[in-house]
Amino acid sequence: MKRLVCILIAIPFCLWAQLTGWVEDFNDNSLTGWNVTEEHQRTYRLAEEDSILKITYTRTSASWEWDNFNYTPPQPISVSETPAISVRVRSTVATQLTFKPIYQSGANDWLQENIPGDNAWHEIEFQLTAHGGSPLQIIYIYLDGGSTTPSSGIVFFDDLKIGDAARKIKVLNLQAMALDSNRVELSWSCNYPRFVAYYQIFRSETANCTPSVLTLIDTTAQTSYQDTTVVPHHTYFYKIIAIDPFGVSSSPSSEVKVYTASSGELPHVEVLSINAQQVGLYEKFEAVLLLHAVYQNPYDPDEIDVRARFISPSGKIWEIFGFYDNYKNRDQWKIRFSPNEVGTWKYTIQATDRYGTGQSAEYTFQAIPSLHHGWIRVSPDNPHYLMHDDGTSFYGVGPYYPWSVNNGSTGLGALETYGANQFGYWNITYGGEGNLIESLDSGLGRYDQNKCGRIDQILEWAESRNLVMMLAIWPHDALSATVWAHIWHLNPYNQICNARDFYESETAWKYQEKQYRYLIARWGFSRSLGIWEIVNEINGTDGWQAGKRKEALEWVQKVHQFFKMYDPYGHPTTASQSGGVYWKEGYHVVDLPNVHLYEKSWTPHYSGDPLRSSLWIYGEIARQFWKDFEKPGILGEAGALDNYGNFSAGSPEYLIMYHNAHWASWANGLACAPFWWDFTTKSIFTPELMNQMRIFSNIVKTIDYAHIPFSHALISVSGCDAYAMEGDTTAFGWIRDIQGKNVCGQLFALQGLEDVPYGILWLNPWTGDTVKVTNRVSMQGVLVDQIPEYSQNLMDIVFIAKRAEKGGMPYRLELMAYPTELFSDTSYTSQITCFVLDQNGRLSMGQEQAITLRLEGPGTLEGSHLISTTLGYAQFVFRADPRAGIAQVIASGRGVIGDTLTLVIHKFLQIDDFEAYHSNAELATLWQKRYGTETEVFLDSNIKAEGNYAMRVEYRIGNGGLSYAGVSRSLQGDWSKAKSFAFWLKPDGSGRTLNIRLYESEARYWYYDFPLLSSDSMTVIIPLDQFKANAIGATLQPDRLNRLVFNITQGQGSGGSGILYFDQIQFLSARLSDIAETQKPQSVFSLQLYPIYPNPFNYETVIRYAVPQAEHVEITVYNVKGQQVEVLVDKNHSPGEYCIPWIAESLSTGLYLIQLKTMHQVLVQKCILLK
Repeated sequence: MKRLVCILIAIPFCLWAQLTGWVEDFNDNSLTGWNVTEEHQRTYRLAEEDSILKITYTRTSASWEWDNFNYTPPQPISVSETPAISVRVRSTVATQLTFKPIYQSGANDWLQENIPGDNAWHEIEFQLTAHGGSPLQIIYIYLDGGSTTPSSGIVFFDDLKIGDAARKIKVLNLQAMALDSNRVELSWSCNYPRFVAYYQIFRSETANCTPSVLTLIDTTAQTSYQDTTVVPHHTYFYKIIAIDPFGVSSSPSSEVKVYTASSGELPHVEVLSINAQQVGLYEKFEAVLLLHAVYQNPYDPDEIDVRARFISPSGKIWEIFGFYDNYKNRDQWKIRFSPNEVGTWKYTIQATDRYGTGQSAEYTFQAIPSLHHGWIRVSPDNPHYLMHDDGTSFYGVGPYYPWSVNNGSTGLGALETYGANQFGYWNITYGGEGNLIESLDSGLGRYDQNKCGRIDQILEWAESRNLVMMLAIWPHDALSATVWAHIWHLNPYNQICNARDFYESETAWKYQEKQYRYLIARWGFSRSLGIWEIVNEINGTDGWQAGKRKEALEWVQKVHQFFKMYDPYGHPTTASQSGGVYWKEGYHVVDLPNVHLYEKSWTPHYSGDPLRSSLWIYGEIARQFWKDFEKPGILGEAGALDNYGNFSAGSPEYLIMYHNAHWASWANGLACAPFWWDFTTKSIFTPELMNQMRIFSNIVKTIDYAHIPFSHALISVSGCDAYAMEGDTTAFGWIRDIQGKNVCGQLFALQGLEDVPYGILWLNPWTGDTVKVTNRVSMQGVLVDQIPEYSQNLMDIVFIAKRAEKGGMPYRLELMAYPTELFSDTSYTSQITCFVLDQNGRLSMGQEQAITLRLEGPGTLEGSHLISTTLGYAQFVFRADPRAGIAQVIASGRGVIGDTLTLVIHKFLQIDDFEAYHSNAELATLWQKRYGTETEVFLDSNIKAEGNYAMRVEYRIGNGGLSYAGVSRSLQGDWSKAKSFAFWLKPDGSGRTLNIRLYESEARYWYYDFPLLSSDSMTVIIPLDQFKANAIGATLQPDRLNRLVFNITQGQGSGGSGILYFDQIQFLSARLSDIAETQKPQSVFSLQLYPIYPNPFNYETVIRYAVPQAEHVEITVYNVKGQQVEVLVDKNHSPGEYCIPWIAESLSTGLYLIQLKTMHQVLVQKCILLK
C-alpha cells in the first residue's frame, strides 16, 4: 500500500494539495513508478515479492559502469520541511548503494552508502541538500556505480520513505546541571521541534535509566525543565522522550548524569579501578574514576576539567587530560596513558569545576619491558624520516583504508599478513562508520560515543597487529556544503557558522579546541595513533573555494600549534590539498608535507611513456620535499585509477605502476610508502599487488633511516633510471631499465661515499630474492660495480650497500676499473682496483696476498706492478698514451684465481673541452644560439665530464614558440684524419631529439639524430659514415667541415623547456672497427662472455670472451624475436682471451642478444643499439 502525506496551500481561485511525504512499502503487488530500461536489464531485474522489492543484480563485462534503475513518485514531493530519504536494505553481496534524486529545478544530490553482504536488514538514511526548495521528481539508483568489476547477488528494498515520511524525531544535546543541592536544570534540543506535542522526563538513581511509569517524573512542552525534587549528595540519571501530535514516541535521548553537591563543595575524585597494576612499555594504562562534581556537559573542560599528573621513574612529569566515556552507556570518567620508562610510576588525579579543584591521593603502577617501540615522531637526527619513541626507525608501508574497516582476513588482518604497518582512516559518515566524532546526534560540544567507541575498536585492532593509523580529523566532505562530495549538513558546526566561514569563526574555534583536547585524551596514548591529519584536501572545502586561503592557512597553523602544545606524545601533524597541488606554504606550518599524487593532475614527463612518467613524478615529489623542507615528506593519497596510461585495476601495467611508485619514492627519500587509495576497492588490491606490498615492506624495513644522515646520491647507470640515497655508512637505491627490459650487466657508479670497502646486497624487488652480494671499494668517492646477472631478465633491481664485513682466506682476484673507456692522451687515467675475495665473494681483509699486474696494449701502469696487501684490495692507476686500441690488464697471484680487464682507448682531435673560457659572455661569443630560438649557454662547474667546466644549454621549444632550439660554433682545425665524432652528454630524458649537424657550407651539411631518452651522463661516439647528407650524392670530407650545430627538436617528446650538458667534444681518428681482432694467450679457468662495452652503443661495440681449452666457437647475434641477425665468429680457438669489434651500421635501434656457443656450453649477453 502506498502512503502519502500532504499539506494544503491556498492560492486565489485555486486550492490543491502539495505532496510533502511518500512511503513505498511494496504491499500492493505492483511496481508502479519503478523502471529499468531494456538495455540496463543486463545488470538489474526488479520484482515485488512478499511485500518487498527484489533486485537481481548481475554486473558482467557487458554491463555499463553506470547502469541504473529509477523510481518516480506519483507526483513531485516537497522536501523543504524534511529533506530526507530513508530505506531498509538487505543484500547478499557487498555493494555501494547510490541514490541520485533529481529535483524539478534540475539540481541533484549524490548520496552513497556501503551495504555489507550479510543478508541482514539495514536502515539507511540520506539527507538532501541540493533541492533549494524544489520538489523531488525522480530517484536514480546505482549498485557499484562507476565500477567495471564483475559482481552479482540479490538486494532487497523495503519501506522507501521520502520527505516528511522519512522524518525521525530525535531529542538531542540533553544536558543537566545541579544549580544547587536541591535543584537540577535540564535542557535539550530537537531536530523537528514543530512536530512535537510535548516531552516526557524520566529520572532514576541508577545508571541506564529505563523509561517507564516508574521513572517518569513530569512532562513539558518546552525544551528545558527544572527538577526541584532532588536531594543533596545524590547522583541522578535522566532521559527525555518526545511525543508527536499522534502520540507516537521518539527513541529515548542519550542519558545524562548529575551530582547534587552542596554550594561551594570542591570536587571529589579518586581511582575506582585500573586495567592492570603492571603495564608493558607503550601499552595502555587505564584508570576509571569516581567523580563527584558540578557540571552540565561532561565534555566541556570549562565546566569540568579532569586531568592527571604522572611522574616517571626518572622524574619526568607528564600532564594528561581525562575524558568522559559513555560508549554503550558506560558513564565513566577515565584517564588513559602509556608509559615509556621501566619502573614505578606515580600519579595523582585532579578535577576542577566552578567551585574549585579537588585532588586524589597518590597512586602508583609498574611499567615493565615489552616488544613495542612506541609512538612515531620526527627523528631529531635525520628530520626527513620518522622514528618510534624508543629511537627505532619507522618506515611506513600501507594504504588508505578510509572506511568500512574490519579486523578480518579482508581488512586489517590482510594488511598485517602482507607487511603493512600503516593505514589512513577518515572521520566520516560513509561505509558504516557512523557519525562524525562531533555529530548532530551528539550535539555541538559533545562527542558521538558510538563513533568514539568505533575508533577505540579500530585502534585496539591496530595495536594487536602493529599498525599505525593516520586519522583524518576533517575530511574535505565534512567542511563542504557545495564542493565535491559534501556532508556539511551532517556537521553540527552548521548551527553556528556557514561552511565558508568555518576557518575564521571564533565561536567554531572554541568548540574545536575542546574537540582536539578530547581526541588527545582518548586516543593520544595509543602507539597505533600515528599521525594527526588536520584536514584532508582543504581545497575541496567551501572556505577555500570562497577565496579564504589566508584564513584557511592560519587555521591549519593554529590547529597544528594546539597539538604541539597539548599532545604530550608528540604525534606529527599533516594537512593536504587534492591531487596536482604542491602546497608549499601549507607544508611550512605542519610536521609532514603531504602531496596527494593522482597522476593525471601532473604533466607527464615522458610523452608516450606512461610507466616511466609515473615513476618519475613519484621520485620528483620526494626530491622536491627534500629540497624545500627538513621534514618527512609523505604522499598522503596516491594511485587509485588515476594514471597516465589509463591502466585498469588488476592489469599487469597497473601492477608495474604500483611497484615502480613505491620503489621510486623510497629511493628518492620519501618518509613512508604512498598511502594508496583505497583499500576498500578490492579490484585494486589484488593478491598480486598485496604481495608486492609485502616484498617492499620486507626489504625497506632493514635500514636505519632515523639515525643515518642520508642525502640524495649521484648515481649513474647507462640506459636506466637510477635513484639512490647515501649516508656515512649505508647507501640504498633502485635502478630500472628505461625500456623495462633488463638491467643486468650494466655498469653502476655511485658517487659520494667514503673510500672504504662496501658490501652490496643486490635484490630482486619483484620476489625479494637475493641476486648477489658483491664487495667493492669506493675510490675517490666513487663506488663502481657491475649489476650482477640473474637467472632471468630483471627490469629493475634494488641495492643496499653497507660497510663490508671481513672475509676468509683469499680464493680469487677480481679487477674493476672506472672508467673503462679513455682517450689517447696522457691526461686520461683509469683507477683500477684488484679485489682479493674469499670463496663467498667477501673481501679477504687481514689476509696477506701478493698481486702482480701485467699490461698488454697501449698505455702504462703507474707505480709498482707487484703489491702485497692485507686490506682485501689493491689500487693501481692506468694512464693512456698517444696510442689507441685495446689495453688488457692481467692480475695474478700465488694460490688464487687471476682475472683480466679490458680498457678501450680512442684517438681524439679536440674541438672544445670548455676549459679556456673566462665567462659566460666569452662562451656565448663562440657558441652562438640559433637565430630566434629560446636558447642560452652557460659554463657549469657542477655537472661535467672532467676538468673545471662543461657547457650548460638551457632551451625551450614549442608551446607557441619555435619548434626547435640549439647552438652552433665554427670548426677550425685539421680534421682530415677524423673517423668518428664524440662528445660527453648529460641529456634531460625528455624524449626529444638532439639533431647533430656537421656543415661544409650553408647549403651542404650532414646530420645524425640522437634520441634524448635517458637522463644519465654518457659518452656518445658516432662514426662519420653514419651521418646522413642533406643533399643527394654528397660525400662527407672531414677536412672541409667548418661548423658544428647541436639542434634540439621535439622528436618523440613534447614542447617545453629542458637543459643539456656538453663536454669533451672531439673527433676521433679511429673507430672500434679499426682495432684488429686480438687474442691474448692466458690461463683461463672457464668459458667467459664478458659484458658488452660500450653498452648501450650507437654504432659499434666490443665483444670480449675467454676460451679455457682448444675448441670450436660460434658467436651469433639475435634480435628480441629470436631471429638470427649476424654470425660474428665461427672457427676453432686455442685457449685464451679474445676481443672482436661488432659494427651494427645496418641495424635499427633495439635490444640484441650476443650468443657464444661451444660443444659444451652456451653463454648470452644483452646489448642495446641506439641510433
